[in-house]
Amino acid sequence: MADSHGWISWDAKVLGLQCEDNGTSFIYRIDSGTVLGSTSKTPDFGAPSIGASGTLARWDINVVDTSMQTVRTLDIPVVEHSSLGRLANGHDTYNAVQFDAGPRGSSEGTLVVHDMIDGTSRVIVGPKTGYPYPPSSTHVSACIYKNPGWVFVSIVGDTLGKGILDQELLLANTNPSGTVVCRIGHHRSWGKEGPNDYWAEPHVTGSPTGTRAVFGSDWGGGASVDTYVVELPSYRP
Repeated sequence: MADSHGWISWDAKVLGLQCEDNGTSFIYRIDSGTVLGSTSKTPDFGAPSIGASGTLARWDINVVDTSMQTVRTLDIPVVEHSSLGRLANGHDTYNAVQFDAGPRGSSEGTLVVHDMIDGTSRVIVGPKTGYPYPPSSTHVSACIYKNPGWVFVSIVGDTLGKGILDQELLLANTNPSGTVVCRIGHHRSWGKEGPNDYWAEPHVTGSPTGTRAVFGSDWGGGASVDTYVVELPSYRP
């Protein structure tokens, strides 16, 4: 039996797996049915998360190639809620909330982008760019494969929704040449503070073009969690 970490290359040909019986982690190419690389090295980091290009993967805080060899280490203190994406220049990225500074000086933020090619990091939403310290229950969606570099974020924070970022949905262009942050709406879910606990966290997910996003909400602590879609002005059916 093998367990997948959930991330697959954007062309749907490469994924990371781990054998449940012996703990071996490996990268598998679906179209050719071949194992590209494997390792049983400890500590156990689970299955590798495949980058958008299919040529790199995140394995804990390390970036590995398809032979499972470490090529660099990302400047993150610990793996948090994250999503793998890609910039317009083709660089694979690790996009995450970061509550502490990295060991080499990367800054905390609600959305921090780590370049898996060169190891650099940039705060898109955080104290360094004029936003508050990251609120709680933040999730990221960077799988916008028809518009690389765009990333959605959902934040619960304070359920009163009065502060900047509390209860908000964001859409950010993380490309260095056009970085911009759009606060696109309020999801109104109480998340863990409501009767449905974790299951009411919004967990926003963007469409392939980044013009729509789906999220869950208990709408102010209600008894049920329903699915909502936000459509941006650029969306065309």
